[in-house]
Amino acid sequence: MAREPALGGVKIPIGALLISVATTSIDESRDPEAGRLDFAGIALLGGGLSSIVWALIEANSAGWGSGSTLCKLAVGSVALGLFVVAERMQRRPMVDLLIFRDRTVVGAAVAMFGYAATAQGLCDATRILGRSRWNSHPSCST
Repeated sequence: MAREPALGGVKIPIGALLISVATTSIDESRDPEAGRLDFAGIALLGGGLSSIVWALIEANSAGWGSGSTLCKLAVGSVALGLFVVAERMQRRPMVDLLIFRDRTVVGAAVAMFGYAATAQGLCDATRILGRSRWNSHPSCST
């Protein structure tokens, strides 16, 4: 098994090569109709997602029905709801919500979520199997 310094010796030159190829072969693009940043959308989306992730991370230790977990989930849900309202009022929204009317887009999003959940579950199951079956340390079963 290779160690990180050996891998770093390969990744750095490849990254430098890709950066040089990208900067020399891809034309810069600009949106002539670009407006200002959507600070309300950024704050609401970032705050909402952060609150929900924080609730999910702390729920095992604080309890799934605890006041702090439910409060974080509620704050995140309200922030995401306000994000949808704010984006619907924008002339040029950060996220065009009309895209979710397309069944192909929604189907692809559901399929990607299913794939990601399955892949994560398999990784966790493999780690647990390695720990329980062969009595190995969690870092050895990854």
